[in-house]
Amino acid sequence: MKLLSTLLKRYCVLAVSLLLSWNTSLGQSAVYGPVAESLQNSAHQLFISADGNYYKQNNTNNDNFNYWWNAHAVDALADGYLRTRADVYKQRMKNILRGIKIRNGNTYINEYYDDMEWLAISSLRSYEHTGDAEYLNVANLLWTDIKTGIHPERGGAIQWKKDSPGSFNACANGPAIIFAVRLYRTNGNAQDLQIAKNIYTWQKNVLVDPVNGAVWDSYNANTNETNKSWIFSYNVGTWIGGCLELYKATGDQSYLNDAVKTADYAVNTRLANGVFWTNETGAGDGGLFKGIFVRYFALLAREGNLPATTRERYVNALASSAAGLKNQGINTTNMLVNPNWTTRPGTTTDHSTQQSGVMLMEAAATLDQSFFYKDVNYGRAGIGLVAGSYRLSDLMARGIANDDISSFTLPAGYTVTFYEHDNFTGANTVRNSSSMWIGTDWNDRVSSLIITAPPPAAARVQAKVDQQPAAGDNKLQVFPNPFKDQLGISVADSKGQQLEVHVYDANGRNVLPLKHIHSGQQLDLSLLPPGVYILTVKTGKGVLTTKVLKH
Repeated sequence: MKLLSTLLKRYCVLAVSLLLSWNTSLGQSAVYGPVAESLQNSAHQLFISADGNYYKQNNTNNDNFNYWWNAHAVDALADGYLRTRADVYKQRMKNILRGIKIRNGNTYINEYYDDMEWLAISSLRSYEHTGDAEYLNVANLLWTDIKTGIHPERGGAIQWKKDSPGSFNACANGPAIIFAVRLYRTNGNAQDLQIAKNIYTWQKNVLVDPVNGAVWDSYNANTNETNKSWIFSYNVGTWIGGCLELYKATGDQSYLNDAVKTADYAVNTRLANGVFWTNETGAGDGGLFKGIFVRYFALLAREGNLPATTRERYVNALASSAAGLKNQGINTTNMLVNPNWTTRPGTTTDHSTQQSGVMLMEAAATLDQSFFYKDVNYGRAGIGLVAGSYRLSDLMARGIANDDISSFTLPAGYTVTFYEHDNFTGANTVRNSSSMWIGTDWNDRVSSLIITAPPPAAARVQAKVDQQPAAGDNKLQVFPNPFKDQLGISVADSKGQQLEVHVYDANGRNVLPLKHIHSGQQLDLSLLPPGVYILTVKTGKGVLTTKVLKH
């Protein structure tokens, strides 16, 4: 029982509040993965159209089709696919991609250049992670049309809308930088990289505050006026993303410096009580703004070439924002998200708003993942892995080919052991910090690996002081732990109650059909593979959570 008490002390921290603290010892993937999955499911079930081709404007009374919202839906579904590798996400991605064309008059071409850029980004990213050429074909088709909006006389800036040649918005230029650089990494066409550089130079000179890095909304060439009064989160995010992509493609430190300057602006001025952009509470198109910011801010937060203190500051800002939304901004009866991430919604929400919540939770679920890259300097799309052991088959299932790792990032305190051969055999090397190049001896040489997380804070305290659990900490008891096939569950003060039990893996996937048991009964987990799992038990008074280990 002393071992059990020790495990409970380590892993049942804040159990009654269902992991309300973002820095819980269970880790970000375990805390936010299940929330991301629930939000993904509600986004699909409550918003999908009757024909399954697109997501409606809201979940109750508006069936309108929004091109650019659905373009972002493909990106958000790709997040779910990368977290779970579940085929259902790939099917939804493809349905929405094709549905956009159907609903848009049997064409992907749109009058808004920014709308097409969002879909081009989503399509190219989907191609990178699935290898499905249909996505690449869509991206190339869109890029051909997007380039008709380039104005050489404006330094290469792209106009916002086809019938508005004098309107140059941040929302049509920041995303174009991101896409053009990523396409260059895919096809090697130097012209695409130059287009991105040209747009960057124009936007920095015209739409970025040189003092603090804030991003202004738009420039009107007809009046020669810049709209500096509108500073929206999505424009801040895409500027960060564009600068980061240029840095990764060129190695030019000035691009990274610009990304950091604007990110610092967001952290210093747009983080209220630990939650980002609480001033943006609108629905409609505005509902998507914060999610777009989070997507690109999160990419910067994992950038291996940032100082450790900067990465930590950005990670903490994301984690506290996710905790704010999780604890305050979600209606737990239907998993709807509010435009204001610090207050609960009612019964109706726009799909744009729901997607922003999905994006934040998907980003938060990656904060304790290690990322592995095909190219040096964290090049190409990174594949995130939670702590654990990965044979070659496991790596390939996650999108990492044999002998194909050149750089990697590790969360603070993590270590990774690389092995030359499969099944953790052959030569090995242990690394405890991010590396922009794995080194001559190990470049493209890894066939298996083990990622080790640091001991939880509670475990470190326990190692120093052998104290007994405080009263109430042992309300939920599981035994034995570690277990082999059968796991006993006991909940204090629950006599006669039916308990609702869920089991999640380290990626937040629900791995067991819903079970109802009574306190003192055993749960049959014989079909699950060995590993670490998160167990939640819903009682009449709340939800209790703990970590269990199957050997």
